[in-house]
Order: sequence, then structure tokens, then C-alpha cells
Amino acid sequence: MKNIYIFLLMVSQSVFGHSRDKATVSGRLTDENNQPLEFGIVLLVKSTDSTLAKGTLSAADGKYQLDDIEPGTYLLNASLTGYDKKWFGPFTLADGQTFACPEITLSSVKNLSSVEIAAVQPLFVQKPGMLVMNLENSAVRISGTAYDIVSKAPGVSVDQDGNFSLKGRPGVQIYVDGRSTYLSGDQLRDYLMNMPASDVIKLEIMTTPPAKYDANGSSGIINLITQRSKQQGFNGQVSSGLGRGNGWRKEAGISLSYGGPRYYVYGKYDYTAPEKYDTKTVNRVVSNNGIDTHFDQNVNLQFAPVSQLFRAGVDFFPTKRITFGVRCDGSYVQTNTLVQSQTHVTPTDTTPSSVLRQTNQTNGQFKKGSIGLYYSQKLDTLGNELSGSVNYISYFNRSLESYDLNFYDPSGTVDAPPSFQRSHPNSTIGIYAGQLDFTHPFHKKYKLDAGIKSSYVKTSNDLLFELQNNQTGIWTNDTTRTNSFVYTEQIQAAYITGNGDFGKWQVQAGLRGEYSTSEGLSTTLHKDQVNRYAQLFPSLFITQKLSDDQSLQYSMARRINRPAYDQLNPFYFYVDKYLYRIGNPFLQPEIANTAEVTYNYKGMLFVGTGISRTTNGITHVTHLVDSTGVMSQTVVNMNTVDNGYLSLTYSHPFTKWWVTENNATVSYNHFQSTLSGVAIDKSNVVYNLSSTETFLLPAGWKLELSAWYQSPTIYSIFLIKAVGDVSLGISKTFLDNKLRCTLNVSDLLYSQSQRVVVDFADQHLTSAYHFDSRFAFVRVRYTFGKSEAGKKSQFKNAADDLQNRVG
Repeated sequence: MKNIYIFLLMVSQSVFGHSRDKATVSGRLTDENNQPLEFGIVLLVKSTDSTLAKGTLSAADGKYQLDDIEPGTYLLNASLTGYDKKWFGPFTLADGQTFACPEITLSSVKNLSSVEIAAVQPLFVQKPGMLVMNLENSAVRISGTAYDIVSKAPGVSVDQDGNFSLKGRPGVQIYVDGRSTYLSGDQLRDYLMNMPASDVIKLEIMTTPPAKYDANGSSGIINLITQRSKQQGFNGQVSSGLGRGNGWRKEAGISLSYGGPRYYVYGKYDYTAPEKYDTKTVNRVVSNNGIDTHFDQNVNLQFAPVSQLFRAGVDFFPTKRITFGVRCDGSYVQTNTLVQSQTHVTPTDTTPSSVLRQTNQTNGQFKKGSIGLYYSQKLDTLGNELSGSVNYISYFNRSLESYDLNFYDPSGTVDAPPSFQRSHPNSTIGIYAGQLDFTHPFHKKYKLDAGIKSSYVKTSNDLLFELQNNQTGIWTNDTTRTNSFVYTEQIQAAYITGNGDFGKWQVQAGLRGEYSTSEGLSTTLHKDQVNRYAQLFPSLFITQKLSDDQSLQYSMARRINRPAYDQLNPFYFYVDKYLYRIGNPFLQPEIANTAEVTYNYKGMLFVGTGISRTTNGITHVTHLVDSTGVMSQTVVNMNTVDNGYLSLTYSHPFTKWWVTENNATVSYNHFQSTLSGVAIDKSNVVYNLSSTETFLLPAGWKLELSAWYQSPTIYSIFLIKAVGDVSLGISKTFLDNKLRCTLNVSDLLYSQSQRVVVDFADQHLTSAYHFDSRFAFVRVRYTFGKSEAGKKSQFKNAADDLQNRVG
């Protein structure tokens, strides 16, 4: 990494060179009487996905000008309160071009006879290697949490532990604004559940990411986009929300920014405090010497976390060709969880049945802090560009977990002394990463990208487990469960990607190489596991233009999914008297090879199919420990996991006031392995369906009805039964679209229960988890400041592939 920093320092000395000239667009707005229109809003958007590139206001003479525009194909939108909207384009801009747009005449609203369907941004947009979901104007999706958005995305399913799969394949990496969340497992779920859905304006679903992206994530990447275009002057947004399910849900947030021609300063703060009351039932049958014992458990869970998220940064633009900046992120979550369970243990012989009542209380703190520096420079007028970033991320997680057990007979009489236990898990994680990227265009139609990256991770975990003496009340160390575990990892990576435009064919080929060294040491169990391996990850993307309305995209990629840090930790994490979780320090990375083909018709119909094979597939399993009914949950490598899928995405306006958007994915999954000497050979076909109907009502009201369904799914030894959801939302904007109010009612049918069945070897289990998922939520959001667009932040994070593995 030292060489990377020296190279960045050397490059930064060349800050006084010249850069290529960018394009300019100018024009004039008038009314039907040929009078100039002042304060008209002029927006320049990319024709491929309607994302905003530039924006400005017309002057007193109706004239406007948009500068510093990258080459590409665009559409121009002009609007003014009291007048209709007008579109111009598409048109293509080249380097240094000055484009004079024909005069645009806006008609007053009284002359309108219909509603402009252009006000509805398409939900789905296909890009090379990804499907983009536009969510910013959705009345349904902006209520709830980011977890709700991801779990209901096209082709996404959730296993029995809350982990995401994409088109039937586990191993999804979650990014936010192009940067990894650095989380996995329970902490990733908690992080997404404490992020308001209104913060997410887009979702990028990448099943075969190019070589420039980190190779980690065997089934792809889901990137949540929250950043808006940067604006000049002082701007801000405040929001507040209140919801009610079984408990109250509160949230508030504020974001402020100030931009000038040479800098941009921004900050953001979000507060969420959801109260959730879930219930769960677990029924098991354990056989021993011909006698069956039934374990019937009822659980009430209460969650009341308080989450605070912070972000601040500054971007500098000293010249047209140089951008650099710094960004700091932080989060502080206080957890408060109460779990009360009652388990009836009933043997089929003459042994008396018994009742166990257990109360678990967890109070903890989770802290995350990060700082990142980035630098980008255009080296000449030909398009050569160099960019780099360095990052440091730290995590701190500490909690006190108590377990109170009381034993009764069926009549409620105490039949055994109580048991009081507690644990003190404590973990810290430090991540250091540096990255350097270089772009070299050989011609307007050909380009080469290359880069290097280095990262270092150290995790330190300590678990103190104690038992209380019933007579003296003194707590003593339980040496069988107390442990210490230290894990270190270094990854060196390099990639090269070539892009070519051959008329009707566009080709992108890439190769990424990574060398990893890791060591896991349990100082108390005296276990030391060292891994060293080098891997190559090729990727290929080919787009074939069949006509102006149709195209085919072919893609192939090889990817890796490294274990999450907590999955390697050999600690015994106590859940209740009959269940504990344990990590696997011998877990190996899984490797996936994928091939896909996607057909695109007019940007409204996408049909895709693909196949993949994953070796050493990482999956959760359970074991029956002994005849007392105690079970353990751990993570193992499967031999192979095969997957095939067919997906269809369709969006179309039936009328000028009704737009339909639908997705259907059919996937086939086949798991093969051996667990405890018993062969696993399970497969099934899974259906994922989703539909959103948008209705544009009079007076600017918008109504949305959204539904999704997932058929029964096999995951390893688990059968996850069907699940679905129907939600309704209504929204309206006021004060020239600055004030937006929404009402959302989620899970109208209360159908988001997760039901799991295990019938494997000596394990016979059924469980049902009923989430507190039906709630009503009211949100108000007010935006203030100028509307003149400025530069967009180019902040990059070098630690993208590491964040998702924090657990």
C-alpha cells in the first residue's frame, strides 16, 4: 500500500496541466406570445436512464446555458409553474461542442387537455450488467426501511436467517452509493432496517459486475443509491415520519449543503427509533431409543433500537480537470431487545413433561466510523484519467446479554432451581484500503481501464461467559464458552478492462487477479488457521444492437464470495437452552461461474436467462447435538450449488393516468453435499413475482398499489414456505414540489410470516416467524434552497469488497 500512496502523491504534483473542453448547451424559453420566460427550469437528462446531468434557470430574457457537460446523448426538459412541460431530443454532444437548442415555447396550463405521462419516471432501466430501479417518486417504496426495498426487489429472496439471495443464488453483496456497507448477517439486517426507505432513490441490481468491481459476491451486487446531484448555493432537506404497527415507529432527518464553483460542502443526520413486536413458534421432535420428545416453543420478541447516522464531507474542484475531497461517515446504534419464551417438553413415554420459561435481555452499542480521501485528475485532452482513494473504517460492538431460565412442571410448580447466565461479547474491526484506477482511451470508440488495490483487515473478538451461583449470587467464568479470536486478512488485487464499440456490437472484456492471505487464531482454544490463495476472475460483456428498438446483451463472469468475519469465529453464541450458534474457522471461499443473456425491447420489456455453478457454496445448517434436544447452527461449504433462471421485466403506460410495472423470475436451485455423513441432494423451482400499479389522479395526487410473492424455496436443508406482501401508498406534493407528503400502509394482508421446515436425518422441525410488518406510516419531506445544478461528488471508497463481511 505504501507504493500506492507514493504514486498518488507524485501524480498530484501535476495539477497545473490542461484538460479537454466539455460541451455547452444554450437556448431560450418563450410563451405562446413569444414573450421570454424567466425562472423556467431547464433540466438536461441522459437519454439512456433519465438521470439528471445538469440543470439551471432561465434568465429575464428567457435565455439559459448549461456548461461543463460530458459527451453523450441527452434529452432536454423545460418547465415552469403554470405552463406545460416540453421535451427536446434526443441529441448527441461531442467534446468541446457548443449546441444551440431551438427555441422552446411553453403553453399555459389552460391549453392542456391531458396529463403528461413523462412525469412518471420508468421504474426499470437496463444498463450493461445491471437492472436499475428508480424509486425516488414511489409512494409505496419510500415508506418502511431499506431492508424492505432490497427484500422486495426483482429476483431477490430471503433465507431463514435473513440473508439475501439473487435469482436463487446466495452470496449477495450490499453496497450504498457504490461503497460496501461493511456488514453481514444480523448487523447488515439491523443497518438496513434502521435506514429510512426514503433515503434510497435508486437500486442497481448487478448479477455479473465487471472486473473493475471487487470480485467478492458470488451472486452479484445490490447497490443502493442515495446521493442526489450536487447543487450550487445553499440547499437542504428536512423530513419527519411517524408510523404505527404493534408499536410506534419514529424517524427524522436533515441534510444541508453549500456549493460554489470550486467546492461543495455537505452534511446529513438521520434518527430512527422503531418499536417492533414479533412472535415466533418452533416445534421439534427428537427421537432417542425409540422415544419421541416434543419441544414446543412460543416466543415473544420486542425490539427498540435507537439509530443515529451521520455523514459529512467536502469536495474541491480547483480546476476543470482536478477533483479531490474527504468524507466522514458514522453510525451509533443502541440496541434494546427483550425475548421471552416458553418451551413445553413432552416425552411420549411415562417421563413427566416440563416447562422452561426463559427471558433474554440484550443491551448493546454498535459504533461505526470511517474516513476516506479521494483524488481524480484528467491528465490530458485525450481523456486519460487517474483516480485514487484511501480509506480507514473502524467498528466497535459491545453488549451485555442476560439469560434467565426457570423450570416448572405442567401445573406451574417450580421443579428445578433457576439458572442465571450472562455474556459480554466485545468486537473491534479495523479496515485499511487503498486503490488506484487509470483510464486510457485509444479512440472515441475504444478505451482501456486498469487499476490496483491493497487492503488489510484485523478483527479482535472477546467473549466472556458467566454463570451465577444460586446460593452466593457470585458470577463465575464459564471457561467452556469464554473465548478470544483474532482474524487478519490481506488482499492484493489488480484488474484490466477493455471497451470497444464496433457499430452494432459493443464489447467489454476484463480480468481481475486477487491474492489473499488470512489467519484466524483462537488464543483460548489454541486453533490457528492460515489460508493463502491466488485467483483470476475474467468477465465478458457483449451488447448486440438488433434494431433501433431491440438489443441483446451477453455476459460471463467468475466471482468469489469470502466468508463473513463472524462466520469464521469459533465462539459459542448462546441463543437459548436448546440452541446455540458457532462459527467455522475452516470455512473456505465459494467460487461462482455465471453466464447470462438479456433481451431488451424499447426499454420496456427485458427478458433474461442465465446459469451458474457455485463450488464450496457457503450455507447455514443445523445439527442435533444430543438426545436432550440441544441443536447447534453453523456454516459449512457445500460441494456444489447449481442455479438457472428465466426473468421477465415489463413496464408500460396503459393510459396517461395508469402505469404498470412487473417482474417475474423463475429459478431452479440444486444443492449437493454431505452433512454428518448424510448426503444432501435437494432441488426445487422458485417463482418470484412483483407488480406495481401507479395511478395519476387529479390535482397532483399519486396512488400506488404494490404486491410481491415468493413461492416455497429450498435452501440447503431448509424448506422456506411461500411468502408475499401487498402494500398501498398515496402521495402529493405542495409548494412547487418542495413539500411532499405520503401515506403508506404496508403488508395489508399480514402475509410476511416466515415459515421454515427441516426434515433431514434426525432433525424434524417446523417454525413460523410472524413479523411486525403491517403498519401505517406518514412522512413529510420539505426541500429548500436553489435549484441550479452544480458538480456531482465523485467520492470513491477503496474498501468496497470488505464492508459486507463484517458481522
